[in-house]
Amino acid sequence: MGEGKMFDSPLSRAHAHAHIMVPEHSNGTADTNKVKITPTYATNQIFALLVQNTHASQILYISFDESTNWFTITAGKSLSISANINHFWIKANGAGTTYEIIMGLEPTTNEYLP
Repeated sequence: MGEGKMFDSPLSRAHAHAHIMVPEHSNGTADTNKVKITPTYATNQIFALLVQNTHASQILYISFDESTNWFTITAGKSLSISANINHFWIKANGAGTTYEIIMGLEPTTNEYLP
């Protein structure tokens, strides 16, 4: 590689991209009992997180502080944040509340470096 260049060839670019972690995706169903969700990535990393309430009428709640405070996600809406988290909690105002979660490491973490 040339001095001061990050990539010199398509092969070295492909090698660097091979280290990018694929985001986690899951669909689930919540009820009034809180459930702890822990990403499979290393702890104490900056995560990009998208949580969508896919239910037509019920409310989804998400907490990042051991379930002391809850963010409200109304039917058909989503919450998107970047945060340094090890886990979060999810619950709903009724049984059968469907949701979708996509989460992954932010590109500023070392997980993205070759």
